[in-house]
Amino acid sequence: MDALQVDEWYSRVRRAAPWKDLPRRVFDATLDMLSGRYPSGDFSAFRPKLVWNRETGILTARPGAQLLAVTSGGTIPDRGMYSVLLPEGEEKAGSRRVGELDEEMVYESRVNDIITLGATSWRIQQITRDQVIVTPAPGRSARLPFWRGEGNGRPAELGEMIGDFLHLLADGAFFSGTIPPWLAEENTIANIQGLIEEQRNATGIVPGSRHLVLERCRDEIGDWRIILHSPYGRRVHEPWALAIAGRIHALWGADASVVASDDGIVARIPDTDGKLPDAAIFLFEPEKLLQIVREAVGSSALFAARFRECAARALLMPGRTPGHRTPLWQQRLRASQLLEIAQGYPDFPVILETLRECLQDVYDLPALERLMRRLNGGEIQISDVTTTTPSPFATSLLFGYVAEFMYQSDAPLAERRASVLSLDSELLRNLLGQVDPGELLDPQVIRQVEEELQRLAPGRRAKGEEGLFDLLRELGPMTVEDLAQRHTGSSEEVASYLENLLAVKRIFPAMISGQERLACMDDAARLRDALGVRLPESLPEIYLHRVSYPLRDLFLRYLRAHALVTAEQLAHEFSLGIAIVEEQLQQLREQGLVMNLQQDIWVSDEVFRRLRLRSLQAAREATRPVAATTYARLLLERQGVLPATDGSPALFASTSPGVYEGVDGVMRVIEQLAGVGLPASLWESQILPARVRDYSSEMLDELLATGAVIWSGQKKLGEDDGLVALHLQEYAAESFTPAEADQANRSALQQAIVAVLADGGAWFAQQISQRIRDKIGESVDLSALQEALWALVWQGVITSDIWAPLRALTRSSSNARTSTRRSHRARRGRPVYAQPVSPRVSYNTPNLAGRWSLLQVEPLNDTERMLALAENMLDRYGIISRQAVIAENIPGGFPSMQTLCRSMEDSGRIMRGRFVEGLGGAQFAERLTIDRLRDLATQATQTRHYTPVALSANDPANVWGNLLPWPAHPATLVPTRRAGALVVVSGGKLLLYLAQGGKKMLVWQEKEELLAPEVFHALTTALRREPRLRFTLTEVNDLPVRQTPMFTLLREAGFSSSPQGLDWG
Repeated sequence: MDALQVDEWYSRVRRAAPWKDLPRRVFDATLDMLSGRYPSGDFSAFRPKLVWNRETGILTARPGAQLLAVTSGGTIPDRGMYSVLLPEGEEKAGSRRVGELDEEMVYESRVNDIITLGATSWRIQQITRDQVIVTPAPGRSARLPFWRGEGNGRPAELGEMIGDFLHLLADGAFFSGTIPPWLAEENTIANIQGLIEEQRNATGIVPGSRHLVLERCRDEIGDWRIILHSPYGRRVHEPWALAIAGRIHALWGADASVVASDDGIVARIPDTDGKLPDAAIFLFEPEKLLQIVREAVGSSALFAARFRECAARALLMPGRTPGHRTPLWQQRLRASQLLEIAQGYPDFPVILETLRECLQDVYDLPALERLMRRLNGGEIQISDVTTTTPSPFATSLLFGYVAEFMYQSDAPLAERRASVLSLDSELLRNLLGQVDPGELLDPQVIRQVEEELQRLAPGRRAKGEEGLFDLLRELGPMTVEDLAQRHTGSSEEVASYLENLLAVKRIFPAMISGQERLACMDDAARLRDALGVRLPESLPEIYLHRVSYPLRDLFLRYLRAHALVTAEQLAHEFSLGIAIVEEQLQQLREQGLVMNLQQDIWVSDEVFRRLRLRSLQAAREATRPVAATTYARLLLERQGVLPATDGSPALFASTSPGVYEGVDGVMRVIEQLAGVGLPASLWESQILPARVRDYSSEMLDELLATGAVIWSGQKKLGEDDGLVALHLQEYAAESFTPAEADQANRSALQQAIVAVLADGGAWFAQQISQRIRDKIGESVDLSALQEALWALVWQGVITSDIWAPLRALTRSSSNARTSTRRSHRARRGRPVYAQPVSPRVSYNTPNLAGRWSLLQVEPLNDTERMLALAENMLDRYGIISRQAVIAENIPGGFPSMQTLCRSMEDSGRIMRGRFVEGLGGAQFAERLTIDRLRDLATQATQTRHYTPVALSANDPANVWGNLLPWPAHPATLVPTRRAGALVVVSGGKLLLYLAQGGKKMLVWQEKEELLAPEVFHALTTALRREPRLRFTLTEVNDLPVRQTPMFTLLREAGFSSSPQGLDWG
């Protein structure tokens, strides 16, 4: 490209009509931007495109500038459209092009989706970087595409004419004169007159150019919708809406969600007991209104969108590869980062151009000013009205209003639930604590990043003369030796390049910290003002202007060019006192630009993010997932079913290694399984005995009686069982989920019980009955009381202070099922229950034993609750995975838990990776757990004999059918996790499954491994925990049990032979 003379080029540019009045200051500012003379070092990531010799006034292009100018989008903004094409060779004649699709539409589409373009249905065959390949799919049901484009808006002059026309229609004068042919049809006239009359009936007046209407109506949740009917067009309404949104936020402290259209403005105001919102919120002084708009437009979505387009035209956002589009979301992200920097410099050319474009090209501020003067002067009236339902004119406005916000909530149900759970990031940081960030970084990664930032890594060294200049611009002043070390050329070539740069005064020599270094000319004022560097004479005046924060710029650049930095290092680099350095670092830390790691280690926030991401990636790559059986074995150890004989002591620091003992052991099991709903019949028959070797029912009774433990019902299972959870009283808020039952659906007796217990205390069933009788003056049927109490139990509303009612329920259901009879003397509106009808029910029945009370637990906030759930899951399962979250039925699902886990990962509490095969891609675990998995995986290659253990199939320590799928088996029996079903596991491998009812059995392993007697002894040990259990085993792997090798071994283990097979009990 040829060089240009700046003054000559300025004259040539002004010969074009749009730039006839272009100020020289704006012209020079644009050239400053293109030549890399930015107002702050924060712009260092944006490379210059031109070289501007200030002495000669010559502009020359840097390498790559011509290609950038040719391949960039130019003045036509990239709206993020994908071309829709036929496959190569499929076109019959003409072009392959079918049409275009919006980027957001493409992101919501998948291969094989059927879409409609024109009058034809198309099947999506392939989605590439910037194209959608389709094939015809005639006659198929298809989705309609959408385009979220921009509208130019109605001109104010046309809007006023439409408003005048509405007045004519409302007055009836239009139809009394000559009617145009296109309106003369009888049905057309009737429809128009009907619409006008409906609007008049709804609002009292038809809005038009001389009379605006402010309509108020309630929305679906009781807030106020404020609808201003105005015909003046979007170009007038949008800036007006900005000011209205600011006023509503100032008055009510809420986001008004204001939306403007050609036909008016819609806003939402929260319900209030004060004065109803009226027309006053829409009226402003004209001069004040324009000032508000100018100040508010910078934070609007319009400004951000137009800034992206202006920055692209200014070549500040080049694509990576010519001929390939950059996804719109990446453009938005990069533009938002540039905007965040540029907003601090209002004279930045792209900021000025964006403001001009918004305020002149998009908004019609003169028309808005005229409208406001006419409103304040009374020439245009504005009246307000309250309606019960939106008026006919408001209907179309509200349709557009809903469409504006529809995609903000277009998420699956789980994600919508997650959005309701607000995680307080500051509180979360306090709860998680702060692990030393330096411990999170991989030393090898630190070395690699340092070499990359310092341009010492292979492929990162500079090339050519402009590459040397970029080194000085990006890394700061350096010696000739340092420059040569970072350049691909020879020493002679480097010397020649530097000589040329010195000759054209793009760089200059400077004495810094006793060393002679070379610096780029843009640093002259910074070095002089920050370090007192003596500058060469005859430097161009433009480089001598004072810089706002010279030392800050030098420190930030140095920190961004190094991985880790100490205060002493900075002090030596710039010959400054340590106190000055530490004070400046603290200021940067308060601004959120740098971080202080352990002791005196400092790092730029940008560099830390890179180091942290690389370190996490390195840690994940270093871990290979272990087999599912290894995780199954870990869970048995973790939940105290098997002793961790070869385990890491640190993993079980809070418990004794091996199986638990005594009341303390029961307490530990309840702590680990707190909140897990399991069948009541399993807690004392399988769950607790499998973990506490000397378990007896007195242990659980003792904990309940002392109040250390409470239980809560979750769901009824048949007539004699139900899901029950145990909680530590002190930490019940972390595991207990409050009942969400609809109180309106509770019976009168259930409501009476809740009212009695709400007075406080715990009461025996007889006392509850007496207190209800005292309130209503009638006796209560005892069987009805029992039924109502248990209904409230399964709603999670009440509990008893002993386990006896649950023992009685699971042993026999006959005493629990009784009939009720409503008294004929019941008063109107107050049901009264008669005397007991069955002698089998008494206050001494075990089903009513103990003192009953409300389950009242002070709830935690969302952040504390989610953190507690995460910590409980880590304790229980070792790994938080999608399957574990589904099993636990966590509010918000896995997306909500994943958000919290990432925060825990950032704080160093846990790591993310793929630790277990088959457990999904996103897994979170503590480092000690990961280490233990590795230990167990190593042991699996060395040891062949493991202790078999039998568990309930429902046991949380059994991963199969819950966290991991059941191993494949050719038999017809499909294993399920049901109460009564048992599994036998050895070394994490599933050996045996006994179905509910005991009739059928599956075995997985080879004969020689399975035929160990201890496998069946483990099974019979679990069966003996239920003394009343009786069943006959008839089939093993779809074969009669007598025809299998297991027949003899099962007999030896305790089964007895019968004609049908093997009997137990």
